[in-house]
Amino acid sequence: MKASLFRYPGSKAKLVDSLDPFLTELVRGATEFHDVFTGGMSVTLHMATKHPHLALHVNDLDPRMAAFYRVLTKPEATKALCGMIRDTTPTVEWFREVRETPPETEVELAYHAMFFNRCCFSGILDGNPIGGWNQTSEWTVGCRFNANRVSEEVGKVAAAIGGRLVPHEEDAISYIEARPDARVYIDPPYWVAGDQLYSVQMPKDKHARLASVLKNHANWVLSYDDAQPVRDLYAFARIEEISVRYSVAGEKKAQKKAQELVILPSLPNL
Repeated sequence: MKASLFRYPGSKAKLVDSLDPFLTELVRGATEFHDVFTGGMSVTLHMATKHPHLALHVNDLDPRMAAFYRVLTKPEATKALCGMIRDTTPTVEWFREVRETPPETEVELAYHAMFFNRCCFSGILDGNPIGGWNQTSEWTVGCRFNANRVSEEVGKVAAAIGGRLVPHEEDAISYIEARPDARVYIDPPYWVAGDQLYSVQMPKDKHARLASVLKNHANWVLSYDDAQPVRDLYAFARIEEISVRYSVAGEKKAQKKAQELVILPSLPNL
């Protein structure tokens, strides 16, 4: 399966191998896996492949992303979404029309998720078109949107795991609080620059609230950008460091090496 269906700043597609030992331990003996900030689905897709027995709970507060997950569980809706994708020729004019037309159905919401992720700068759903409104860059609005390939990838993922997906559209902290026994993977917005990279933002007080909630939750794996305030919030937990190459601009020549954190409960069962 595709490593990720979406382009996301902070995508874990390149980190799943580093995360895998922690996630494998997390779901040992479990029948469910909960991806609380699902985003581009890279971790969920990895877990789906490696652990075919797991029910896959996916959650995102952005209604467009949540609609996309729900569509994957419905064959007819998936077929309609794939048809919309195949019929798309990205232009600035079409980008503007889609942006100015509120979606009326779940399939249209899901289409907005995929279209804007593929056609916005850095995959940010509420961002500007790749290449700008005047298309003066060598990169154009449609350079990341291969309609046939994208629709095929969506169809394959739906066929492979649609029956195992359990979609949710909830506040992540409330989600965790309501499921004290769930095995949860948590990938919140970055502490640094998160407000610029994500449509649904997470204020600093909510980052602190998340840490407080996790003190009393037994089964979790948390990933974060490496920032001292994060280390301070999770002084009670076990912190591991992993390296990642990233590029907001999406150009290989602009890639940088950064360090991210994997944080785990300091409890006997993990």
